[in-house]
Amino acid sequence: MFMQGGYYASTTLIIGALGCAALVPLLVKRRPGSCASAAVLAGIGVLTFTSFFVNERGISSLAYGFSWFSLAAFALFPAMMSAAARRWVLRLLTWVAVASAAIGVLVFSGALLVEGAVTAGRLHFPFEYANASGIWFASWYVYVLSTSGAGRPLHPTACLLIIGLLLTMSVGAICCWIGGCAACCLWCDKCSRVPRIRIMLIDVLLGVCAFLLCRTFPPFAPLWALLALTIRWRCESFLASVEVPTRRFRALRVVGVGVVIIALVLIAAIVVSPRFEEALGTFTERLIQMNDAAVLLVGTPVWGVGPDGWEDAYRFIQSESYTAATVHCSYLQIALDAGLPALIVLLGFVLWSWLKLVQQRSRGVAVAAAVMVLHAAFDFDLHFSALFTLLIVFLSLGLPPGSSRRTALEMRTMHESRGGEAAARPRSRQGALLPMGITVLALMTSACGLGAEYVMASVREAAAEGDVSKVESALQLPGTAHDEDLETLSMEALLHAGAFDQVAWYADCDRVDNAEQALLAATAMIMLDKEEEAERVLDMEIMREPFHDDLRAAKRELMRGRRVT
Repeated sequence: MFMQGGYYASTTLIIGALGCAALVPLLVKRRPGSCASAAVLAGIGVLTFTSFFVNERGISSLAYGFSWFSLAAFALFPAMMSAAARRWVLRLLTWVAVASAAIGVLVFSGALLVEGAVTAGRLHFPFEYANASGIWFASWYVYVLSTSGAGRPLHPTACLLIIGLLLTMSVGAICCWIGGCAACCLWCDKCSRVPRIRIMLIDVLLGVCAFLLCRTFPPFAPLWALLALTIRWRCESFLASVEVPTRRFRALRVVGVGVVIIALVLIAAIVVSPRFEEALGTFTERLIQMNDAAVLLVGTPVWGVGPDGWEDAYRFIQSESYTAATVHCSYLQIALDAGLPALIVLLGFVLWSWLKLVQQRSRGVAVAAAVMVLHAAFDFDLHFSALFTLLIVFLSLGLPPGSSRRTALEMRTMHESRGGEAAARPRSRQGALLPMGITVLALMTSACGLGAEYVMASVREAAAEGDVSKVESALQLPGTAHDEDLETLSMEALLHAGAFDQVAWYADCDRVDNAEQALLAATAMIMLDKEEEAERVLDMEIMREPFHDDLRAAKRELMRGRRVT
């Protein structure tokens, strides 16, 4: 979680390899329950890998495609766990979420320095991205609220999650949180010994007050959070002692939902009002991105553009000026990486497992999962492996849990005593075959993906040092024939080595594929006193990428520097 939430594929592969090592003893000792989630993610990984070959993607995007298998390995953990183990792990993870909120308050105050954790007055901890951090806090609070009841010591600390959410100032996450809280009050169980409505009312009021004080006096943010926590703890006895008559529940829950909405409107009016204008602008930009992604997907609906292909392709089809390495819609990004069949499989599994949660009356968990699914439609939440894994954990709670091998053996012996030997043993073997296969596949792909990342890191270092031979040797490896990144690094190495003629050759042969290569070729031409040709190369690339503002600025700087010289 504290490694940018697995945003980068190399992190996901490293953690995935460690997870596979932890899975081995579980596979020996336990019999898995439903492995549907792991099978779905592994299937999407196969489709992504196929798209990798169909679109002739290079080695630089190999690790990103292989990260699906690491996610599939993580999805095996809830399948191997018993129902009691699942509850224990969820309690542990909830405390981790509360701890991350507490650390976030310390970071916001400046008492704890974390690079990139606070930018423009917004909390970006723990994922170095405010919106992803916001939905992390929002989904956990909705889960805590939905499982509230008597004798739960966690609830007094849940207001820290609200403080962390509000400090991110993520309008989308806050809106999803409001909807999730309203759903918990209107859809989940009506009555409990400690009604959710009162817990939510007090948490929201304390969280809003603490947030306003933290924004006004940031250095004292831990003090305001501790004060809110103390008041919330003192209210626990009141919440446990006061009963709410059933006939008044309907009116009270409406009032509670109204208070939540009013509180958030006040926050918007007093503090966050400048953020709404910014959020509206970014939301419009995201809609434009989605439209461009849909246009790109229409051309290749079955296989998409390959893993990480959007970053290379969007400059040539974008309809407005923006910069986005990832589409701000997780579902469109998955469709672009692996094709529409992969997206259909994923959405089908999400809907099926969500309905399973509803059928088992686990509505609170279903609401928490719905909050994450909704927010992912307008952001790249599923690009963060930590958030994707959390969603899979929530959805897996509606699927059958695992059991110990001893329990499975006893059940098989009972079945055999009733004449079912032929049917019992093959089913047991088949149940273990799938998780073992996914684990082995995840280990193999993690090793291959990390190897590809190591090659790319070595080539980047060699290119910066002008080591042409090392870069050229990497271009001879399998899967590097059409790798734009490696060709760019080759041009960079040649430029640093002073081989300007060879760099300019790429432009003369019309082999310039992107803005970075155009700048390298233009730089080489300027060094050869071919200013007009250099300007022509840049102008042609600007015609291909009309909304590439960085390229225009780089051209001005390059030509101005040449004139000064």
